[in-house]
Amino acid sequence: MRSLIALFTLATLATLATLAAAPLAAQSAPDSTKKEPASIEGTWSGSASMQGQELPMTATFKKSGDKWAGTVTAMQGESAFTDITIEGEKVTAVATMATPNGNIEVWYTLILKGDTMSGQAEASFNGQGIQVPIYLKKAP
Repeated sequence: MRSLIALFTLATLATLATLAAAPLAAQSAPDSTKKEPASIEGTWSGSASMQGQELPMTATFKKSGDKWAGTVTAMQGESAFTDITIEGEKVTAVATMATPNGNIEVWYTLILKGDTMSGQAEASFNGQGIQVPIYLKKAP
């Protein structure tokens, strides 16, 4: 009888140890649902669609330490990106464009799909919001 009780106790303790270890194993296992940051480093060429016209533009991105830097070149010339963030496939950045009527802050929201990025640029000009579709392809 004692051996039966000892065996039952041992089996119960083994089951409890297994159940207690399961949450620890789940915590230390890599989270496969987290997305790796998008790989945007390099030069991207394409266009912005404005009033029925495709206007050429180029964007460059480079990682420096744990931060991203870059530029956007369009009709107004080259401007530095600031506040570049990457969340999965979503890339956001801000650039200040110099115009004859003063500086305009432009907010970019792009989605990375393989070797293309598309989305839009948004700005406020003379009190009016402007949204411009953008399409970029990674340069070889």
